[in-house]
Amino acid sequence: DTDESPWDVAYAFQAYGDFRSVEPDLADTLQPEITRSRASGACLFDGADPNTDLAWSLRIINVDDAWQMPPPGTGKRFGEGARICHPDTGWTAHDDLDTLDLESAWNVIDGSSDAEDPLNSGQFLNPGHGTATGSVIGSDGGIAGGSGTTGPGKITGVAPAATLVPVRTVNSVIQLFDSDVAQAVVHSVEAQCDVISMSLGGRAFRGL
Repeated sequence: DTDESPWDVAYAFQAYGDFRSVEPDLADTLQPEITRSRASGACLFDGADPNTDLAWSLRIINVDDAWQMPPPGTGKRFGEGARICHPDTGWTAHDDLDTLDLESAWNVIDGSSDAEDPLNSGQFLNPGHGTATGSVIGSDGGIAGGSGTTGPGKITGVAPAATLVPVRTVNSVIQLFDSDVAQAVVHSVEAQCDVISMSLGGRAFRGL
């Protein structure tokens, strides 16, 4: 604890030792709380209405066509065999989140293997964000012919056969400690993930 600017302290550390860079580990508030109001408008694209077709995003990026393409070499379809690490708020038991590797999961916040999202509510917090973003990655299912998706849940992910490794990293996607995200990336490498998918925001950070 210090009354000095954390940046001044960081610069002093850097001058004192043989460091490439030194930065304060800050909890960044990227935007102040605002008064939210319901808004209405039109979608800025042609195609399925996202209000009625839960497969609208998959159709927009031509996922069905991509799934039909023969994979190169020894590759497999639908993301089968791929491990995707997912630093976020954690996982919850949900029909749209059914391809989890919980043995490789990690909780950066409390240093445990329990990456379940406690669903804490409050200012700047995003309970369930990891489940929502995880579902659009790997939720099992398909694209219905006319509109919507096929079960078991309501959402179909772009890689429904991939394995998702949850890494509980943040309570909020707009207020986070930079070092926690860096530790999540390190764990993702150690867990031998092929892809790291993060839906988080923050300032530039050399350590990451």
